[in-house]
Amino acid sequence: MTKKTYEVKGMMEWHPVFRAGRTRVQVSFTGGCLCGGASTAASYETSDPVVQALIECSPAFRIGRISVRGEVRKGSATPASGATVMEFPDLDKASDFLQREKGVRIDDILTKEKCIAEARRLGIALRIKDTPAR
Repeated sequence: MTKKTYEVKGMMEWHPVFRAGRTRVQVSFTGGCLCGGASTAASYETSDPVVQALIECSPAFRIGRISVRGEVRKGSATPASGATVMEFPDLDKASDFLQREKGVRIDDILTKEKCIAEARRLGIALRIKDTPAR
């Protein structure tokens, strides 16, 4: 089972309706913040593969309005026994997750190696697909 977190940048809330044939599914991206010169993207988390497919086949996902913030795979083989596997598309998303969700200081996760080591200390097996140069 895979749990994915999707985000919509520049929005505090968004409630799109996704269609598949006659079926309509409304999801709620919430938790965004636009204040003080900084912004937090609105997000939606699901482990339902049907909803994931609807989101990922939508025009909003294809043009980049919706992006995947993170992915957790449960029941997969992990490097550390009992660790949760989390997969991120790049270092920025991984470090953003560790800062917001785990309270890690940015100074502790500036490089890919430091980010993976800090996640391992927290019991998370971190996988970063593409790492842009910092």
